[in-house]
Amino acid sequence: MRILFLNFCLILALLLPGCSGRDPSFALELADKIIIDESQLVLQHIPLQVEMIDESSMAMLNKSELCLYDTRSGKLLKRFDNSSLNGDSLVRATIGVEQADSITILPPDTTGPEPLVQVRSFDHADGEYLIYVYVAYSYRYRSDERAQLEIKKLKLKLSDTAEAPILTVDGAAPFFILTDKNFSIKRIISEQPSLGSRYGTYKIFPDMGFHRRRDEIVLRIYDQPAAFQLPPDQKITQRDSLPMVGLAQIADKKISLKKELLNTSAIPGYSYSSPEYGFSMRHYDLHNDTLLVSTEAGIFSLPGGKRFRMQRKLEANEKPRGPFKIYKERLLYCAGTDADKGKTSTIKILDPRSGELEFQLPVSSSQFAVQGDTLLLVGRDAEHYYIERYAIVEN
Repeated sequence: MRILFLNFCLILALLLPGCSGRDPSFALELADKIIIDESQLVLQHIPLQVEMIDESSMAMLNKSELCLYDTRSGKLLKRFDNSSLNGDSLVRATIGVEQADSITILPPDTTGPEPLVQVRSFDHADGEYLIYVYVAYSYRYRSDERAQLEIKKLKLKLSDTAEAPILTVDGAAPFFILTDKNFSIKRIISEQPSLGSRYGTYKIFPDMGFHRRRDEIVLRIYDQPAAFQLPPDQKITQRDSLPMVGLAQIADKKISLKKELLNTSAIPGYSYSSPEYGFSMRHYDLHNDTLLVSTEAGIFSLPGGKRFRMQRKLEANEKPRGPFKIYKERLLYCAGTDADKGKTSTIKILDPRSGELEFQLPVSSSQFAVQGDTLLLVGRDAEHYYIERYAIVEN
């Protein structure tokens, strides 16, 4: 009888993690698949950014439009109406009086594009949306002398008999828009001249995403446009000491950079081609009041800029894709290779203590968000865009 009892306890210990002392592992189980209703707005590609707003609504950046969807029905709830903004007025307010008086912004009936407000990224906090937009526009100089001067700067070759050419210039005016939960505009915020840097002047790059905490914004920065245009075989290294992440401050209707938070010089062995310089720096996660940022060189904590204790595990030729999330001391993330051309990714759950992957699942997209014990992924098949709802389960 005693032997039978001991055998029973041994079997029970092997079956129950609590009895054996083993930590539980996690996996994803598909709970539901909701087709996104495109009767009001036709999606053109996988959203560039997704964020859960509450238990049943998700904000999506669809090309250049910000939309709010019901994750249980797939219906469009609200959209930020770009057409309600006067692009011409915004351009003039952003570029300054002196420059505005020297140019003619082209109206829609000319060969140039109509001033167009495009949403590039957003963040939701404290019941408000901070939306980064810019107006793409074309203009012509009113003065022939100014036009000729610009032509010389551009080193355009003209024949001796050529008449004074009409120079059409493309421009872009960036700014932030603060709205309430219903996308009603509260403030329009323009960029102030920035701090000087080692190579010139810092530039903010919110196109890559940002994180807002009250009147402070953590976002991508750079100070050398040429760093994005190097030959593919030329590397940016730790020694180049290029800025990566900075802290900006909003004061009334202006935003200005306050300081640099992360630089390539702080990353031992940093070496990436210029197209990869900061390519994944659009994703942030707040973990136990510590802000984390994803870069091509790993995940770092801010404001200290130290390498975080949890890092992705990537196979040969894999690159991180999309957001990441810390869930019960596990790292959830997506990865893929250049060979699949972004058509598929693999979502992974990593136990950082053992360095082992507990779960992997091929998916059609890398755009996901986590709400409680649920992971929601926006994907597409041959016919539809959809929201897949996965339960994060403990084994």
